[in-house]
Amino acid sequence: MRCAGTVAQILTMVAALVLPAATLRADDHEFPEYDDQDSTNTGKRSGICTFSGGVMWDCLFIDLVATAFTQPGIEEFACGFMQCYGGGMIDEITQVGAFNATQASYTSATSSTMPSNWDDDDDESGGKNESLYNIHYSPWAGGDTVRSHYAAAKNGYDNDIDGPVQSSPFYEIPQYWATDVPDGRRRIRLHEVNQNGETPDAYLAVLWGGAAMPNEGANRKWANYNSLDRIYGDLKARGYTDDEIYLTYPYATKPNGTPLPADWQVDDGTDFDDMCDAFLWLDDQLTSSTQVYFWANICHGTCMDDIVYTIWNDTGHQIEPGVTYPYDLHTGMVEDIAELFAFFGGPAGGAPGQPRFEITADRVVADLAVILNGRSLSRMEVTDESLLDQVRLTHKFALTELDVLGLAAAGNEVVFLWSDLDAQFSMGGLTTGNQANGIPEPATMGLLALGLAGLVAQRKGRP
Repeated sequence: MRCAGTVAQILTMVAALVLPAATLRADDHEFPEYDDQDSTNTGKRSGICTFSGGVMWDCLFIDLVATAFTQPGIEEFACGFMQCYGGGMIDEITQVGAFNATQASYTSATSSTMPSNWDDDDDESGGKNESLYNIHYSPWAGGDTVRSHYAAAKNGYDNDIDGPVQSSPFYEIPQYWATDVPDGRRRIRLHEVNQNGETPDAYLAVLWGGAAMPNEGANRKWANYNSLDRIYGDLKARGYTDDEIYLTYPYATKPNGTPLPADWQVDDGTDFDDMCDAFLWLDDQLTSSTQVYFWANICHGTCMDDIVYTIWNDTGHQIEPGVTYPYDLHTGMVEDIAELFAFFGGPAGGAPGQPRFEITADRVVADLAVILNGRSLSRMEVTDESLLDQVRLTHKFALTELDVLGLAAAGNEVVFLWSDLDAQFSMGGLTTGNQANGIPEPATMGLLALGLAGLVAQRKGRP
């Protein structure tokens, strides 16, 4: 599956906020509700940020899974996406035919349009900074009492203090999906025989410890550490051994500099290549009756409006140099980019996490230029984030304040210029940036949004 052909759809946050809690179908039979993001009809993407600054976009993640899982099939596959915009990962990975999983079960802390949250307000955290959804999901996914992956997602949904059952308005809308088999969502139980009595002969888990950056605040680093520590301990309590867990973490110590727990056996860091290593580790041990579990940490996701896909979808061919392509940027992306830019401020390219324009190619395109609304963007760097045997070079361009303001106007236009006509571009567009470097708290973002009301009103066509 190529990036240009599969995408994640933006969910309508405004509509969600005006729905009464009862319409979210939070009862045991209906929740967790998954909104199909119809990846073939939209240019929205979600991704997992990595320590090196590269993003494991949803379509790349499923490519990685399909490439690494070379066995004829696996018995069960389960995922917990705790990162921001994690719901956007689900529509890609539901295409289980890519790796022939018999049964699958996926959950995320949020929809594809929302950041996931951490705090110390939840009594279950014991005063620790942790992922608010993971606090309640993790002990039921693992722990001494055997419960299904569905039950773990349901418990997280019911008790997430920033979720639809507990808060109004709310910031998180947990998502869930399972294979369409009789009572499929209740069948998978981590490191246990499923409820049909089928027994995987091996249990493997990858815990993605989060791309915590050196310049992040201590509370955020602790939120990542504590969330990882919780799921790791809960899986061990369920019966996982260290030989069955591939544990990733980017530091040699805790956030305060003290040693990591003695029982932690960290296999790798959290660079882009490290996730590839984790799936190669899985591939080395897979059989047709293996259960695989993948978990990603809190607050290290991002989203993108994939303009390259939009052009590909509208024209039926790859982008061409010097052609002016109109597009209509999603309102949600305008809000995300404007709020993040206002939070970081500073000169273009000078602040970690600042939104930017990115375009990926199969080679370095030295003279690639991007003209957005008549303004030539400042080129930052080219980074190598190749996916196993798939070459992936990301060309990054900075956005200035004028560029961001210009995004509020309808009928945005983009032009690409380059001389190497053999270069192939797979995806590219406006991203909220590497949010692993930092992002404002929801309350702060709300205040910033007030100052940007004119921007959003203009995008929505209001006076």
